[in-house]
Amino acid sequence: MPSALYDYDILCHECEHGTMQPLDDYGIKVIRDKKGASRIPLPVEASINFLVFEGIDKRKIRAFIASVFWRCSVSKQPEVRDISIGPVYEDRIRDDLLHGGEFNYVDAVLFYLTHALHGAFILPTRKRLRPLDTSRDSQMINGWILQFPSISITVSLDKRPHPHRMFLKLAPDLTGRAESLPASTCLQPDAQEYNLLALETETQENHMEHIIEAIQRHEMKPLNKALKRAGHKASPPLG
Repeated sequence: MPSALYDYDILCHECEHGTMQPLDDYGIKVIRDKKGASRIPLPVEASINFLVFEGIDKRKIRAFIASVFWRCSVSKQPEVRDISIGPVYEDRIRDDLLHGGEFNYVDAVLFYLTHALHGAFILPTRKRLRPLDTSRDSQMINGWILQFPSISITVSLDKRPHPHRMFLKLAPDLTGRAESLPASTCLQPDAQEYNLLALETETQENHMEHIIEAIQRHEMKPLNKALKRAGHKASPPLG
């Protein structure tokens, strides 16, 4: 967006235009503009559709997502100064950005949300990701929700696999192709033979919870401090 949040103090000209801008351009082309995506409708009762991206550079997508979190974490802009991925990941992402790393500690599940409720940018919100299949993944891992207008990305920032990853072979009667189409939400190198799979649905579970948490974190903090000095405690703005 033309009036997007921007921090002039965290990058030199070479890093901004030589490293970040190509990643941003690629992220915009794939994630926002859906370059290379085919929509596969599912039965109405499923309440979702699939988007399959073919020929996608998954490393670039991992790098783009990592760069967004790095910028939010190191920036001192008031809107994002409370967001921190920690010094370990800040250093690791910076090193990978400078030296062409693989970003193998980043994975994500991509959602396209069609309800007008989701038409806003929401600052990254930390979230522990629970396993969907406890026989495959036994532990919760460190994650975030990254919300762009009508796009939500559930990101894992962890050496362990994303517990919401899916691997599918979409049948010919679903895709209209001669053979099954391999598709996965996973961005990791071990899913390289799978096309990137995204989910399209009307709304995402717990979306209002993320909005409320963002409001409480960024708008209630000054009020809480003022009331604390006065001997009172603020209530959440929404129930």
